[in-house]
Amino acid sequence: MANYHTRSFSFPSKSHPVADQLSEQLCRLRSSQAASTPSVTSRLTDLKDLYKSVDEFLQLPQNQKIISQTYSEHWVEEVINGSLRLLDICSTSQEVLVQSKEQIQDIQSVLRRNMLKDVQAITADVFKSLLSYIGGSQKSSWFFSKLVHQKAEKETAAPISKFEAVDATLELICQKKTANVDMSQIVQLETEVQEIDEVVECLFRHLVKARVTLLNWIRWRLTTLVLCSGELNMTNEIAQYQRTRKTIKKIVKKCLKDIKEVEITNEADTTESLLKDVKAVTVDVFKSLLAYIGGSQKSN
Repeated sequence: MANYHTRSFSFPSKSHPVADQLSEQLCRLRSSQAASTPSVTSRLTDLKDLYKSVDEFLQLPQNQKIISQTYSEHWVEEVINGSLRLLDICSTSQEVLVQSKEQIQDIQSVLRRNMLKDVQAITADVFKSLLSYIGGSQKSSWFFSKLVHQKAEKETAAPISKFEAVDATLELICQKKTANVDMSQIVQLETEVQEIDEVVECLFRHLVKARVTLLNWIRWRLTTLVLCSGELNMTNEIAQYQRTRKTIKKIVKKCLKDIKEVEITNEADTTESLLKDVKAVTVDVFKSLLAYIGGSQKSN
């Protein structure tokens, strides 16, 4: 953890509201670090707000005067050089975040493609069941025999569909083995066909919409999306992600080492003290961010 000053800040004259606000934000960031409860995002947000106050603080006439009069002193040079190092650290953090985001998106892309493939397989299976149900068995004599003997045999096998029952009844009529037509069978079949037709019509619209969305998505991602044929395998994407993570961890390790050169241990007063504490807090937040991105260094 960075070395913070625990004393209160004293200014040559009555404290400016901007300086008071800056002091409060520094205290809040130090407290959040000690508590170890806020997320990295929360601390970065607080740091962003802190730098809004820093900008206002540096615009104060008395501070501009102090800096202009002491520009040749060591502390001014130290703060300026530190700000450049912090910019480099922030830039590096952005780069590794972009790399991480790209790799995560690649993994998601593979997962989505595998999911879509599973959806297609399930859809094909459902339509096979539907068409088999509508078409019935091609062995009509088997259905005829089943219908004739099912009462006597009292089979426990799966019941035949309404299509099959009507087909078998009509076949009996054609063979003049019965003259009775069970109208309830026809009515039930008509109702069921109507229900199936309504669902299939709605499903058709969804399939069209899904296809249009997929085509638009493919055109949009044409430069980055890899269209795979055959089995979709995550192995390559995972291997690439792991290679990237190793590279990122090396960058983070180096960046954390560079941060030590930015940390400040000496004490100062007033404007100098505030600016140095701002830098110390900034260093600490970026250490937390880089540690979060890099994860455990043991994996190196």
